[in-house]
Amino acid sequence: GWLEARVMSSGAHNAAKPGGQKFKHSLKTVGRTVMAAQRFAEGASFDNDDGGTSAHASNMHRSEASVPFGALIHFMTFSTEPELSKPWQMKKPQVSTGTGFYIGNKRILTNSHVIRHSTSLRVERHGQPGNFPARVLCEGVMCDLALVTVDDDEFFEDLPAVRLQEDVPELDDTVICLGYPLGATSITVTRGVVSNVHMKDLSLRGWNDENLLLAVQIDAAINPGNSGGPVFSYKTAAVVGVAFAGRVDVQGIGFIIPVPVIQLFVKTFEVTKHPIFAGLPMLGIATQDLVNPSLRRLCFGATTPPSRDGILVTEVHKDSCADRAGLMPGDVLVCIDETPISEKGDVPFRGHERLDWVYLVTRKPLGSKITLDVLRRIDGGVAGNKNGTLEARRLHVTLAPTPSLLPSILGLDYTPGWVVIGGLLFLRVGQPLLDQIISGGRGAGVGGFTHITSLMGIFEKDSVSAGVDEAVILMDVLAHDINISYEEYRGLVLYSINGTQIKSLRHLAQFYADCADAFLHIEFGGGGHKERHAEAVVLEQVFCQRTQLEILAQHKIPNWCSDDCIPAGGTAAFNGSSLTPVGSSLTMVDPMALLYALAGGAPLHTTSVQHVTVAISSPPPQQGEAQEYTRNVQGPQESERNVQWSDESVSPPPPSPPPKVSSPRGAVPPGLPPRKPTSSLSTLSSYLGGGPK
Repeated sequence: GWLEARVMSSGAHNAAKPGGQKFKHSLKTVGRTVMAAQRFAEGASFDNDDGGTSAHASNMHRSEASVPFGALIHFMTFSTEPELSKPWQMKKPQVSTGTGFYIGNKRILTNSHVIRHSTSLRVERHGQPGNFPARVLCEGVMCDLALVTVDDDEFFEDLPAVRLQEDVPELDDTVICLGYPLGATSITVTRGVVSNVHMKDLSLRGWNDENLLLAVQIDAAINPGNSGGPVFSYKTAAVVGVAFAGRVDVQGIGFIIPVPVIQLFVKTFEVTKHPIFAGLPMLGIATQDLVNPSLRRLCFGATTPPSRDGILVTEVHKDSCADRAGLMPGDVLVCIDETPISEKGDVPFRGHERLDWVYLVTRKPLGSKITLDVLRRIDGGVAGNKNGTLEARRLHVTLAPTPSLLPSILGLDYTPGWVVIGGLLFLRVGQPLLDQIISGGRGAGVGGFTHITSLMGIFEKDSVSAGVDEAVILMDVLAHDINISYEEYRGLVLYSINGTQIKSLRHLAQFYADCADAFLHIEFGGGGHKERHAEAVVLEQVFCQRTQLEILAQHKIPNWCSDDCIPAGGTAAFNGSSLTPVGSSLTMVDPMALLYALAGGAPLHTTSVQHVTVAISSPPPQQGEAQEYTRNVQGPQESERNVQWSDESVSPPPPSPPPKVSSPRGAVPPGLPPRKPTSSLSTLSSYLGGGPK
């Protein structure tokens, strides 16, 4: 009655005023107000006489009341990403925020990219004071999930755990996303519906068509900071997925990782206890659809089959689980675990939806067994353009990753490493390195790679046919007179040196340390094949040795090779007047002493990675026996310096401390001989064996 009176009063008041348009507008406004009030009255919660709530209570309020907001965790991640194109360096430290939630058993679930490369991980509970250090239990790059825990038991006191809904949400189901987006310090809620269910590369790298997992598309906003947050079903208030990505080119689209993928990740960790998710199973095959009627008839013996099932197997990777099971190129793959595969390569999902056939493989953990039903030509095939006779076969496959020249996960099967020869920087190739290169050219230098297609060819080659253990790439050319005009060969895969095929980065370091040839003839290729322009890169050994320290110092590289590539023996020695590798790592140099030498000071002390090594003419001292030996060092003037040893187990004296800031320019650091009036280039050249100029 009060609302009706307000309507009539407003209408009469406005009718008395000139201009009917104003009355019309006012009446519309009041009408909308009445409708909104009615909807509010229908959905409001009223107390009953028995103390309960009315059956007309809002579904939204009832559903949100059961959502465990207290299970949300706010992440603050301090991270430093390795510079894979320069493995001796790290990138600039960064600080980011994210979301996670408690799943029980002192485990917090979040995205892998939330905690990736973390140096310090801090977590806070929703609505509770306290900032706690956390540590990573397991990280899965391929599924973009991570398990985190906190060692302080106080953190888990009265912390509610979420409930997981095993079923994938149906299309048009309403979901609620919770998180801390865009730097928010309190929970933000967004809502949407399920738009699509499909297979997706959750690592967002897109290198392999078999690295696909189930993903759900929703129309709720997922912004930076939402990553790792729970997505609840509006109906059941159970978690149906983890928010992991949005799209910057499209509005109102986000992606979540459904519970079946979460369960696969958690169960794998419970079985293996490995801190890195071991990857996804792959058959290791390439396929082609059979939609074209002519191709289909040829594959089925010049007849049209009664069903539209089956795809053509075009390639089987060497040593893959499909290869070990006996699958062959030319086979028609009809079923996996008795689930038919259509001519387009998809399989039924929940009756009315379809997914890529890879779903039947990647939904299972490593070591699982599946069956493949195939049709095989036993007297000719597609390659020979013959009809042949088809034979049905059932193959039993034990799922495993496919071995590849290209390791895919940093810390699991890929470790960055380097070797510098004459200013040519060689790196071990891995998918993380290529991700950095292609994502923006970081590390490729000005102008990028000239032969990036040579890198892409690695994906199609296996290690057995290539005859190598890993691929080695010429990452960069550190500019110097000895490697002038070789910049255009960046991005090529190393094939051989002086006719010896290089099988790995460590093999390269060992070969260079042992090589006594005057010239290094470097040939490039990939997948076991030599490039036609391989003869273009040639270096001279003597110049490589004499300029090694100078090049390393210019680019602040601590050693000519990484620790995992140090050749057998691990020493370096002076042979005559030049620095010569003797089956070992060359030298490690005290940076302050090197700068002092470049400024015209005394010659350097050079040490190997393990211990000081000096070229001597008499036997080394016995254990516990102190002896004195001398060595000749070529400087501006020939001089002798004594080096005293107690035994080989004694470490060399620590490097001299750097000069204080208050010292005058050109002052000699404590412990070093007086400066000699010679040019820096003359000193370094003489020290490296070039003699005074």
